[in-house]
Amino acid sequence: AYLKEKDYATSIVGKWHLGHQEEYLPTNQGFDEWYGIPYHMSGGSIDDHLCGFDTNSTIWLPLFEGTKIVQQPVDLTDLAQRYAKKARQFIEKSVEASKSFFLYVPFSHVHQLCAPQQASCQWASNQFSSRKNPPNATFEDAVEEMDWIAGEILSQLESSNVVEETLVIFTSDNGPWLAEKSCSGSKGPFEGKWLQDNVDLECTACPHDYIPSPTADRPRRCVLQGKEDLYQIDGIHCGEDVGLG
Repeated sequence: AYLKEKDYATSIVGKWHLGHQEEYLPTNQGFDEWYGIPYHMSGGSIDDHLCGFDTNSTIWLPLFEGTKIVQQPVDLTDLAQRYAKKARQFIEKSVEASKSFFLYVPFSHVHQLCAPQQASCQWASNQFSSRKNPPNATFEDAVEEMDWIAGEILSQLESSNVVEETLVIFTSDNGPWLAEKSCSGSKGPFEGKWLQDNVDLECTACPHDYIPSPTADRPRRCVLQGKEDLYQIDGIHCGEDVGLG
């Protein structure tokens, strides 16, 4: 509602998981557009992968556009490409219409498919799966595909000449699902509180002119409008450099 008051175009491409009944869908919660699935990837069966809880083979994972199911079960062999295309089209048409825009992309990657686990419990499209039978894939395939989608979105910002006017925030809600072992990656040496221990909790994003490493004359990675003494955007403090932009 706040962004609509500011005349923003708004879109979500990807997972919703905040209610699958029509009244709770994104387009009834403030978004102009939605293209994606209403749950995580283990919320329903797909072709050749039935969920253990789907005893009657009737709980098929749907793909929505707005409030309508456009495919059920969703075809994962090209879902990433469709996600990327929808995101790029939204950016392009928003810029052409001279509208500010908010694009929310909650990735369906890298959530594994539903139990029971099979020989391959991750998924990726034909373009990225290293398996002989896509969408079955390795965790590495899924991460690579997610990275590609992000790259496609950033590429569209460049093509539309709005890189310097767009704030991009990449975040995560949690780490790997440890009970699923290799299906969900590894936490490595981290304990789930690295950001808490190492990052200024007030730091949210770089507003402009990001550099990958601080220098002697640039102690911070964030610069607003080329002014070294300004590190504020809408009153949000960007913080001293702590290793993250």
